[in-house]
Amino acid sequence: MNSTIMHSFFSQVTSEVAALDFFVEQQRQVSSAIRSRAWPELEKAMQQAQLAAAMVADEEEARLKVWRQLARDLNLPDDIDARQLCALVPLEYRGMISGACRNLRVATMRAKLENDALRSFAGSMAGNLSSILHELFPERKGSIYGKSGALRAAGNAPIVLDTAF
Repeated sequence: MNSTIMHSFFSQVTSEVAALDFFVEQQRQVSSAIRSRAWPELEKAMQQAQLAAAMVADEEEARLKVWRQLARDLNLPDDIDARQLCALVPLEYRGMISGACRNLRVATMRAKLENDALRSFAGSMAGNLSSILHELFPERKGSIYGKSGALRAAGNAPIVLDTAF
């Protein structure tokens, strides 16, 4: 077994966990900017969150590449899971592999929870705002507005919505 590949895997998992932690921190910045209604800060935080998401994707791709190399080095299929791999590696590496995979799962769950919390908060705020506007202006329900805020006739033409709003 090639110990260089094994150490490369551990280092890649550590990098991916750090990227996920950075992503969580950026998601918290987005959430904080939304709650404080600091719109310029929100724009910057969203850009940073997009960069963090790209960084996580890159780290994940690199980790999978090293995982496949490790599996090939042990003459195992590329899609083997961590539990199966741990049973087939020397004893001194089992704890390290399972610990690295556990750390990765915890970091992934933290990112998922933070992302779900942000999605839920933003969704509930959008729903509240929509219901308030419909109560205040019932005659505008179902109306379509242009970029300048002027009322537009819908007609039969297809409508393209910008989901960023």
